[in-house]
Amino acid sequence: TVTPKKNLPAGEPFSLEYTVNGMPYRLVKDAPMSSEGYTFKIYPAGACPITPHPGAFVHSLRPVFFWSTSGGSYNFELATDIDFTGILESRTVSGGSFQLQAPLPQNDSTIYFWRVKPAGQAEFTELYSFNAVEEITDCCVGITGNADCSFGEEIDVSDITAIILHLYLNHNELCCPDEADCNRDGTVDVSDITRLIDYLYLDHTPLEPCP
Repeated sequence: TVTPKKNLPAGEPFSLEYTVNGMPYRLVKDAPMSSEGYTFKIYPAGACPITPHPGAFVHSLRPVFFWSTSGGSYNFELATDIDFTGILESRTVSGGSFQLQAPLPQNDSTIYFWRVKPAGQAEFTELYSFNAVEEITDCCVGITGNADCSFGEEIDVSDITAIILHLYLNHNELCCPDEADCNRDGTVDVSDITRLIDYLYLDHTPLEPCP
C-alpha cells in the first residue's frame, strides 16, 4: 500500500518498480498520488493467479486477462491511467478471463491499469497494471514455453494458463503459437500443457528450441 506522506504528498508523481528472480516489473510510472493512496499486490514468480502478472512487460497488444474466480459474472475495466478516467474497455464478462477484441494503441512501453469485481459488488477492491511493449515479428525467442509472451521470456504457471484458456475455456488467440508448441509437433494441444508441467514441476527436462 502506498499512501501520501510528508515527502510524497497528494498530487505528487510516484513510481513503483520491483524485480523477482532478475525479472523487472513496473507497476506505476510518474502517476499522481491520490489522497487515499493505492494498494497493489505482488506475487512470487510462478505463484501468480493473475494474468498479466502485475507490473509485467507484455509483448502483445491483445493480452489475455485472467483472475481467480468461483464463477459468475464480473465487471472488467481497462484504463490508460491509475484513476480510471481514461477507460478503454468496460464490460461484464462471465467467468475469470477476458481477451481484448481490438488491439491496444501502438505505443511502446505504455502502462495500462485494469480491475475486476463480482457483478453487483459496490466497489472495485483490486488494482493491477501491466506494460504493453511493442509486438515483435519473430515471437519465439530462444526456447519454447513463453506462451503468454511475457517480457524476458519468463516461463511459469501463467504460460500453462494461457494454453488452457486457448484450448478449453474462452478460446483466446495465442500471442505466439510457436512459443506454446512446447514439444514442437506442429500443434498446440494438451501435450504442450503436460510438457510445461514436466519442465516446471517434475523432471525439469529442457524445453525444445524455437523453430
